[in-house]
Amino acid sequence: MKEKPSSIEEANRADLVLAKFITPTEGKRIVLACINDNWRRYKTTIKQNHFLPYKCVNEMLKNRPKSILESHFRKLIAYWRTEKVKAASKENNEPPTQAEMFVETRQSTKGKSLDEDTLDVIQHAVEKASLEGKVDVMQKEVDELKSLVKMMLQQKSSGVDLEMLAAQLGSTLGNPNNDAHEEENYVEGKIELD
Repeated sequence: MKEKPSSIEEANRADLVLAKFITPTEGKRIVLACINDNWRRYKTTIKQNHFLPYKCVNEMLKNRPKSILESHFRKLIAYWRTEKVKAASKENNEPPTQAEMFVETRQSTKGKSLDEDTLDVIQHAVEKASLEGKVDVMQKEVDELKSLVKMMLQQKSSGVDLEMLAAQLGSTLGNPNNDAHEEENYVEGKIELD
């Protein structure tokens, strides 16, 4: 991960933003968070489009964004090529997960480890994210299966009301108590798949 800027640097940026824009006191934190998020996205876009695709510095400079001075872009390239930054970057260039951000922002600067409750929360967050990813994959597979069944039934034109079947497939797949509602989801008629 990147080094956190000093509180003096953050204060200077905040003062600059607040001097240029009229922001109510209640909205100061949200405005600064939005600006920070947009700045991070901008830097990521620059890196993905003008740094990562090229192997040598000359190509990077030749294809630099016109909105960035060459001298500034040279410094940026030098920074991105340092071992510290390379080590901090994820191999697949994905942004860090919420759990990773949580851990990274709560590391002690004095070498103290996190307490057990915090570690449990982190573990739970990691497991939750993993399960949510698996659920997303399973949902895509279910959707593909529903499409396949519908296509097969259309090819056989077995006299089954396809809209009713699709509605029933949707209601049974989304219901955790499928067995309890089996009678309600019964489709009359003979379905031949071969």
